[in-house]
Amino acid sequence: MESVEVSSKAMGMTERSEKKSESIRDRDLDNIVAVIAWMLEREGYNTRRHYVIEGAAGIKHVVDILAEKEPLPRAHVRIAIWVHKGKLTVDSIEAYIARKTLLPVDKVVVIVLGDIEPDAYSLARSFDIDVLNFSKDLAMLKEMRRRGVFRELFVQPMVEEQEAVKILRSKVKPGFFRRRVCRPEGYAAVYIPLVVIELEMPIRRYGEEEITLEEVALAFDGVAGYVLVASNGSIDIEESMGSFSDISEECIEVLRYLAKHGTISISELATITGVSEVKLKTILDMLAAKSLVDIFGDLVELRYSLLESSSNPLNMIKSRGAEVKLGLPESEGVVIPLKANVARLTELVEALQGKIVNTNIVYYPLYALSCRENEHQIRIVAIDGLTGEESGLVKLLSMREILNLITAHLKKL
Repeated sequence: MESVEVSSKAMGMTERSEKKSESIRDRDLDNIVAVIAWMLEREGYNTRRHYVIEGAAGIKHVVDILAEKEPLPRAHVRIAIWVHKGKLTVDSIEAYIARKTLLPVDKVVVIVLGDIEPDAYSLARSFDIDVLNFSKDLAMLKEMRRRGVFRELFVQPMVEEQEAVKILRSKVKPGFFRRRVCRPEGYAAVYIPLVVIELEMPIRRYGEEEITLEEVALAFDGVAGYVLVASNGSIDIEESMGSFSDISEECIEVLRYLAKHGTISISELATITGVSEVKLKTILDMLAAKSLVDIFGDLVELRYSLLESSSNPLNMIKSRGAEVKLGLPESEGVVIPLKANVARLTELVEALQGKIVNTNIVYYPLYALSCRENEHQIRIVAIDGLTGEESGLVKLLSMREILNLITAHLKKL
């Protein structure tokens, strides 16, 4: 399977071989921080990673995650989270108690990767510090690590910012075919998350007896969970099949049985699954709408057309020579939070008997311009950060929560 080139600086390729184990541990720590931040964001928190926060007497501390939320008007909650790599001792807790006293936070959480001394745990509780054992309390995250959910990449734009502004201005300039005036209010570099799952899958093609093991990829947008397709040398979302991250557990279970049999009668499938034929037909109709099955009377067959229609953006990015780095974007752009249910997407792939090789969260660059058509209507225009062409991903930016995020970080033209 082809892999995207990642900058040697980000991968730490310049380090000596004897430091490899240390760099791997550091990368695992970043992965843990990334997924915990993602979980908090799904609960409505705004998160900052490796954030420098100033406490009493001007002393600064680096917090692995700072999570903030306003559950009620003017009721602001701040949580400081540290990932503790070694054994948690009483001395360790005393250091966290000092930080809690000095820093302007409401809650301190320590996630421990090693062992925890009983006395340290008791001391933490007496000072209202929550201690979580990664291997026990966060077992789900360990499973997600096994699936490779944690690798975050971002793509450097190939279109310069000022050139992007010129292109965006031209898109809203009045003309013969565009008479409505849309007054530009500002622009922003936007990084939108894409979920790219690379896998090995056993596939039996129509009319063939043999099963072949193929290296394929499924890609979805990380906001709504639509499948990604190729469009004009770039990528777009296919809305007609609906969201794949919202696929029901019942659909997943039916797919598991279908993947084992390939083709089976609906009546037999109903007997195996214990689902009534009426309900099963509803489930199969939903799967057919997502190009996952074909229905021929009483027969249902697993389809592989989704694999053919889904476009791997990493291949397109590589073909254009764009630079890809590990981590979150380094620029001042707006990073759209990952909203799609990645765990459900991996369940879908595994239900199809796919063996996951890599799961990448790719932050893809767009340039967005906000313009006002009237007092109540705002329009967002977006171009691809690699090609400079209008991007179909703009449809994801129209969601109210994301629109508010972008408009809050607009740069003046």
